[in-house]
Amino acid sequence: MNYVYGQQVVTEERKKYYEENKDEINKKQKEYRQNLPRDGEVFLKRKKYLKEYNIERNAKPEVRNESLMKKYGITLKIWEVMLKIQKNKCANVLCGKVLLQKPHDTHTDHDHDTGSVRGLLCNADNTLLGKIEKLLKFLIENKIELPSDFDEQQRGLYLYLKEDFNEWNNSWGANDYRNLHG
Repeated sequence: MNYVYGQQVVTEERKKYYEENKDEINKKQKEYRQNLPRDGEVFLKRKKYLKEYNIERNAKPEVRNESLMKKYGITLKIWEVMLKIQKNKCANVLCGKVLLQKPHDTHTDHDHDTGSVRGLLCNADNTLLGKIEKLLKFLIENKIELPSDFDEQQRGLYLYLKEDFNEWNNSWGANDYRNLHG
């Protein structure tokens, strides 16, 4: 199976099949979605079942390993090493929140441009980083000091990203955990 920055490559055959049958596929998907129950007891039971099923399924090491490999190009073993390196704490140096080994409590942070895996973040830092990452990267690349009105969480994320920027060759990905494979 081929991977590009941890993402599974869609084969040409699948693309071709979709293009040839796009209208029929979309019609069937729309019909299926319209026929799903939206309220009532059946819907609530289905929703509860799917939530429990996904929690149970995602707790299995082989499922987590496959998911991490597809999304980020790392194994569960590397993910666990990352957690140990960070001493089970958020990678934001000014946060220090203890991270749990649960898929939805601990977020694997990666650069969307390069695909490099930078570290593990708590939910709050991951959410905030998603909103301000481009601004922080701009400040770091242009060697602009962080404005004084940024709070402690934002300053911590600035320092976290600054560690990942290699000033020597002016590029991102200095701390890519995918390199642990070798």
